[in-house]
Amino acid sequence: MKKIQEILEYKRKYLESAIRDADAAGLIAVPDAEAKSRVLYAYYQGLITQARIQNNIEVLRQAAQGTYDLLGVKQSVQA
Repeated sequence: MKKIQEILEYKRKYLESAIRDADAAGLIAVPDAEAKSRVLYAYYQGLITQARIQNNIEVLRQAAQGTYDLLGVKQSVQA
């Protein structure tokens, strides 16, 4: 159980780092990257759980736009 918690925290910290980098680059305005990473990680886990329960991968299609919304991105950017 402890190892699983370590892995999940590692993934959350990766999100935190990406958010902090985007904030530093002026791409988003997120004063508390740690708190925002926790919100985003919970959002992703919720979407994955919902997709599993409904047996419907289409639920995950909203992940990108939801992420933009949570980060306050005004318009989506195509990669």
